[in-house]
This record gives sequence, C-alpha cells and structure tokens, in this order.
Amino acid sequence: MPFDQANELYQRDRAPNLSEATRRSEFDHSTPLRKFFRQKPLGKITEKMIRDYIAMRHKSVANAKINKELYILRGMLKRAKRWQLFADDIKALKVPESTVGRALESDERLRLLRAGEGNPRWTRALLAAQLSLNTTMRRGEVRKLQWKDVDLIERWIHVRKGKSAKAAREIPLNPEAFEAVLKLREQAKALFGDSLSAEWYVFFWWPASCEPDPTRPAGGWRSAWRSLVKTAGLGRLRFHDLRHSAITDRPRVWQASRPSWRLPDTSRQRCWSTTRTFVETHGGLPSRSCTGKMSELGGTRAQSRGPLCTIRVHRVQKWCSATLATY
Repeated sequence: MPFDQANELYQRDRAPNLSEATRRSEFDHSTPLRKFFRQKPLGKITEKMIRDYIAMRHKSVANAKINKELYILRGMLKRAKRWQLFADDIKALKVPESTVGRALESDERLRLLRAGEGNPRWTRALLAAQLSLNTTMRRGEVRKLQWKDVDLIERWIHVRKGKSAKAAREIPLNPEAFEAVLKLREQAKALFGDSLSAEWYVFFWWPASCEPDPTRPAGGWRSAWRSLVKTAGLGRLRFHDLRHSAITDRPRVWQASRPSWRLPDTSRQRCWSTTRTFVETHGGLPSRSCTGKMSELGGTRAQSRGPLCTIRVHRVQKWCSATLATY
C-alpha cells in the first residue's frame, strides 16, 4: 500500500479515540512524511530512508518536532508489522530539558498588567490575562466562556468545556477577576446593546477586518499577547504560564467570596487520581505550619532547573487538601 494512502487510513482509524486538537496535530505532523515518502509502499521503507528523512528534517526543524513525526511513522509501521525491523536502531532524538512551569513573580505580574494600559488594541488580551491570572483558566477555557457560564450575582464562573471532561468545574471570582468580567460586559454592551444573549461568547470573534460576531468564540489574541509581553519585558512567556502563576500565588488569587474554594476544585490539574502537582515559587513558599503538615504526610520535593523560577513540586494529595483548606 502506498504511504500516503496508508497514512490516510491510519489517521481515519485513530480519529475516534483522539480529540479534535490531537487529530489536527497529527494531520499537520503527517504532512512532511507524506511529501517525503509519497507513493513508497510501507513494506519497502528501509532504515536508510528513515535516517535520510531525519537528516533532511533536522536542517529546518527542532528535534521535538521530528520526534512527533517519527511517532506517527512508528505507529504506521507497527500496524504493518514492520517496526520491529528498526526498533533497535531508530530512537527518539534528544531534546533540551523542558523549562515549562514558569510562574510570574509579583512585580512581573504588575508589569504585565500595566503594560497594556492605554492601548485599546491590547485590551482583550489584557483582560484575558487578568482573568486567567485570577481563575487558573486555560486559554481554551477562556475563549469558550459564554455569558450563561458567568454568575454575576454569586460571582462564579462555570467552566463547561475544558481540556478534558474532568476539566469542568466552578470557579469563584475574586475582585480582580470580577473586575475583568465587568469590563468585558461593558465592552459587549457598547457593541451589541444592553440585552446580551446567554449563548453569546464573552470573548467573541472580532478580527481587525470584520465586524464583531458574538455567536462565535475568539480565534485568539496571539499578536496582542506577544506585543504585551514584549512591552512588559518578560521574555518568553506563554499564556498558559498565567495558569501556573494563579496556582502559585495562593493568598492573592484565593480572596474569593467563598472560603471553601480548593485548588483541586478550581484548577483541575491532570493525574489528580494518582498524584497532585502543586507549583510554588519563592514568592509563595508555604508557611512553617504547612511545611510541617507536608512532612508529616510524607511530601516529596523535586527541584526544577527552570532559569526563571525555582519550582517545588509536592506530589501528595492529602497535603493539598490539608494545607489549602486554610485559605
């Protein structure tokens, strides 16, 4: 079977078990494979061909991207009962150690929020950042937020669609998050009138060359975000790092109207059933009493090599429940 046809069947069969984002990612990473192998039958792919492909891709892309493409190729060859011929010789390429896990210090957070003041082109990116910094919401969760998910009276946000089904949760709004929601509501009223439909999106579709459409979610705010970060002088900062900052900066973020707010309920970190990953920087170290409780419960610590902050990882579910109950 030709490679391009085999790749099409491979993606079709995997589609029911993958999310939409993963399907798109695998399709994109399959494109260079299809261009290289074209009509070559899977049964005639050799180790030399695979190494030639790696050498060709290494000239233009990083090792991490090549590994994702090799993962797809490996899956196709496994399906054709051919991977065992190359398994001992074709290994994943080395990638730099990840520095994911950056959390903003207090002064960096203030610089970020002040950098967007006075520039209307960055308003929505700034409000999205302010909301994420105070709710632990992911970028996709912020984009898909609708007015029916916002309770202005009780000051709650209901996340219905997230990274997974377990990401659905209710989040109370602290004063800063509530302020951002009110500004977004004022912006929507100025554009669409006082009567806002519950089905409309809080961050609605509004490209520079088109009229705003509240029935569609925003495509993103990448350009504005990059300009905002550059102006604030924060280097390489992802929008997702704001979620890390929210989880880290406990005392400020957890000034909610309901004292029963807990990290497990509001952040929905992955792998909660087995381990609890809690990120802290020097700006938010636990008190002695909290550290003592953690030690009693057998907490473990791991030191990260991130250049911009020292990360402490506590993988103890009971410790989170015991220490976070005080906030």
